[in-house]
Amino acid sequence: MPSLHERYKPQTWTELKGQDKAIGKLRRILDRPGFTGDAFLISGPSGTGKSSAALLAARQYCDDFDIIRFDADQCVVDKVREAANMLQYSTFTGGF
Repeated sequence: MPSLHERYKPQTWTELKGQDKAIGKLRRILDRPGFTGDAFLISGPSGTGKSSAALLAARQYCDDFDIIRFDADQCVVDKVREAANMLQYSTFTGGF
């Protein structure tokens, strides 16, 4: 069973509350015609919605199968290289 915070994590942009200015800016970038995806650095204090915003942005362009999540303490060079290697293979769903 998922933890409480995972179970109630926002599943849509409208469910994500707070940080309206930052979320608006992120959504304007993501919704730009011709935007094909880039890397984003989202930083801030714990509990402000960074992971939720990142997951919603990723889901806008990828299937859940193609999303790899790291906590900051896990984000080391070897893990990033491993993830990049894994993501070079396409899924059957035709994700981004």
